[in-house]
Amino acid sequence: MSGRVVDATNGALAGRRLRVAANALRFSANYLAGTYGAAASAPAAPAALLIGITNKCNLRCDFCFHAGTDIPTAARRAKGSMSYERFAAIVEQARGWCTHLEFGLFGEPMLHPRFADMVRLAVDADLTVAIYTNATLLDGARAAELVEAGPASITVSMEGATAAEYDRLRVGASWQEVTDNVRGLLAARRAAGRQRPHVVVRGIALEGQAEQRRAHAALYRGMGVDQVMWVPATNWSGSLRAPQGSVRVPPPPARTQLCTFPRLQLGIDWDGTAVPCCVDFNAKNVLGNVDQTPLREIWAGPAITALRRTLATRDLTRIAAGTGCAGCSQLSRPALPLDKKLQLARMALSEFRVRLADD
Repeated sequence: MSGRVVDATNGALAGRRLRVAANALRFSANYLAGTYGAAASAPAAPAALLIGITNKCNLRCDFCFHAGTDIPTAARRAKGSMSYERFAAIVEQARGWCTHLEFGLFGEPMLHPRFADMVRLAVDADLTVAIYTNATLLDGARAAELVEAGPASITVSMEGATAAEYDRLRVGASWQEVTDNVRGLLAARRAAGRQRPHVVVRGIALEGQAEQRRAHAALYRGMGVDQVMWVPATNWSGSLRAPQGSVRVPPPPARTQLCTFPRLQLGIDWDGTAVPCCVDFNAKNVLGNVDQTPLREIWAGPAITALRRTLATRDLTRIAAGTGCAGCSQLSRPALPLDKKLQLARMALSEFRVRLADD
């Protein structure tokens, strides 16, 4: 290889490293501004852009809206898959503006026939890509394909430490298949000599499971995953009211907790509909549509600005009258303690670390 080619290669590598480091700083600034900044304001860009390339799922877990029998059929959002062209347009708008793109808004992203192509496109646009999946479709071939595509992290949803526990909670999935798939993903990463993707197991903190979580976490770490975390159960913006006892949400007080979702994230569903968070699956708070309005204008637009201001009052009456957030479990949940915030920050910063390590 000539010296000129070597210099060009080293220059390109150095440029990528600088961009990753700069994106880590931008992410940190956006996260801090969204979490601790003025309640009715927002940073220049969301800390994460959540993309629902499909809102279909192959499971029917009783704590999820996909199995919620109390939601009238007429009130449910239509299901479909995002066109590649719409996704490409979103990626182009996100390039140089938002640092994070997450797959898995309201469905299982691996059901999309062009999922791997979409991951490659987002990675090539220098976005830090995170994937959220139930891992039922993450077989050996898919694992090798994704390691090659280069997402920064893959988070697998799991609960239970035995086949009986898992199969009862994750209705339609197989404990043996999913655990084999997680081990296969880790094996594919080792075979490629990479640290990317950062592999996380994320469980839902369901009723009756608290005493078992330590044992569950030890089991998952024994598989070789990089991180284990638990997130609160949700009633999906108040739409899932009777989830068979897995999720118990107290009624929110008149003075609610401050919800920071609309200052931290922007969700785009399969049909281009923009929503303010990862729990508004039924689009109660429509912020616009990416086919008519650019991402940056939606993020600074009147709909999401009004939502931030109303939520900042923490007045349940005003929130119920002026938003689609009435009854959402986020409003009655205590603010995250510092250790949980640090756990989330560690996960995000690990995504940048593995990108630097692999470059």
